[in-house]
Amino acid sequence: MQGTGGVSLAALQWAKAIGASVIITSSSDTKLKRARALGADITINYRTTPDWAGAARAALGGRGVDIVVDVVGEAQTEDCARALADRGVISAVGRLEGTASWGKEVGRPVIPVVVGNREQHELMLAFGADNRVRPVIDAVYDLARLSAALRLLESGRFFGKIGINLL
Repeated sequence: MQGTGGVSLAALQWAKAIGASVIITSSSDTKLKRARALGADITINYRTTPDWAGAARAALGGRGVDIVVDVVGEAQTEDCARALADRGVISAVGRLEGTASWGKEVGRPVIPVVVGNREQHELMLAFGADNRVRPVIDAVYDLARLSAALRLLESGRFFGKIGINLL
């Protein structure tokens, strides 16, 4: 998992719910400690370890990871590919821009994550409820304080999601 935002922390919980071992990255040792409390097996600070892909492979005895949940996008595609095991894949979340051609340039499959149909969504929600998958909410702001919420988002100091109360 890349980072400790809401999508990455959700992916961490879903992966743990199916029994997977999870490696997560962050620029903050404090956030990595919190991710470990949520179940992360291996944590890598990408500021102190810029070759996080190599560190992930090394942590697994050189094998590499089966799935990289990519929340960064094209800028990290090559690093994601280097972290993969022989048959590993990159699961791209929210990749809306860039010129990447879904993995052809790195020789590894890049698979878009999609929501699915209503039945699949209901099954996913039931599984999440049964396995206590819960969103991690860092802070909730009233709409009148939207600028403060945006400052927190831009600062990168949040862990999980930032909510906006519209009521």
